[in-house]
Amino acid sequence: MLISSRSPIRTKFITMIARLFALGAFMLCGPLRAADLSAAIAACGQYRYREAVKMIDAIPSGKITAEALRYRGVALGKMGRWEEANATLERARAMEPDSVDVLLDLANAQGQYALASGPFGKLSGARKAKATLEQAVALAPNSVDARNGLYGFYLNVPAIVGGGRDKALAQLVEIERLDPVTARLCRAELAYADKDFARAFAIYREVQRTHPDDYRAYYGLGRIAALSGKELESGLASLRRCATMTSPLRLPGLPGVHLRMGDILRHKGDIAGARAAYQESLRVLPEYTFAREELAKLKKS
Repeated sequence: MLISSRSPIRTKFITMIARLFALGAFMLCGPLRAADLSAAIAACGQYRYREAVKMIDAIPSGKITAEALRYRGVALGKMGRWEEANATLERARAMEPDSVDVLLDLANAQGQYALASGPFGKLSGARKAKATLEQAVALAPNSVDARNGLYGFYLNVPAIVGGGRDKALAQLVEIERLDPVTARLCRAELAYADKDFARAFAIYREVQRTHPDDYRAYYGLGRIAALSGKELESGLASLRRCATMTSPLRLPGLPGVHLRMGDILRHKGDIAGARAAYQESLRVLPEYTFAREELAKLKKS
């Protein structure tokens, strides 16, 4: 099916794909445990991704592993260097084609790299990401992370590239069987997609109450507050809680937390506060493109 370059359907489709990958709707450091790799993993945990890449590059080529390449790819992606990240993670897959962790990080890189392409490049990238996620689920049907990633893809991507609500709900049934807490968080995202904001916020608050150390519940609430412009004080409080926690590797850490804080403060009309939040995001991760873009928007407004 060809889509006209002026078609509103095509424009909406491209926007949806861009939003999916830019917001991280999919989900976001082996045998070798050399000092350099351990230090690189620690650097990733401290947002020192450039140093992590250098450390991994210093590992002799004969000792490089898929795990080392995976961390290199993740670090490159965190800096917005998606072409290099995609190539690195493809190398990791070639070394360990059955590694679910490699496949999940590769799917994210495939989608992000596609954003730099034209409309049909975006289509191709989304299809590659879908195939990679489906491969991960086929290899590890009891992996919550794999099914969660595929759920997010199906929920947010249009049918033209294989998305669909029915497919998402089928994954949700399996996630419910494997991990009821993750399933609750998935239902919050489903409610948000349906614009049932009250239900989405209620689910996140419930998980915060029953699982007060679950980073996902706090970041999720803060994210939808920033995107919807609703429940701003609750969103800000949740993000401040995130700032005191350790984030999972595939979720936005401090740079993303401060980015969303800036978005909320902008909704509140606190431009100075928003600017400070975006600047703090860049202080933590100078390569963080999203924060730099939001600062540029403030200067134009």
